[in-house]
Amino acid sequence: ESESECDPSAQVEKMLLLLGARTKLCGYSCLTCALVTMMQNPTQQITKELYPTVAKLCGGTAERVERAIRGVIVDAWKRRDEQVWQMFFPTGRNGKIESPSNKDFLTKVTACLLQQLEH
Repeated sequence: ESESECDPSAQVEKMLLLLGARTKLCGYSCLTCALVTMMQNPTQQITKELYPTVAKLCGGTAERVERAIRGVIVDAWKRRDEQVWQMFFPTGRNGKIESPSNKDFLTKVTACLLQQLEH
């Protein structure tokens, strides 16, 4: 096993790059932090627990964290590679991938990351 396979933040960053998240966006570090935090406790409530925790770690308020994360997700979704996104998110009735909510994105990506760790 390489070091990056054991390092959650390296794994998170690899996954985010795969999904097309841009590192220069201000919410990128919040999103990385949120995913690493979710991996430690996947059942926590997003709004009541995760956002305030990330706000403490990254600075700012829970509302700002939520908005910053949403910005990165929307940006990545607009620039997405359909084939890559289909591995994570189902297509809607119209055959296209709907833009995921923060909660959907965080829970789905966390589940994939945790699954990778098990293998």
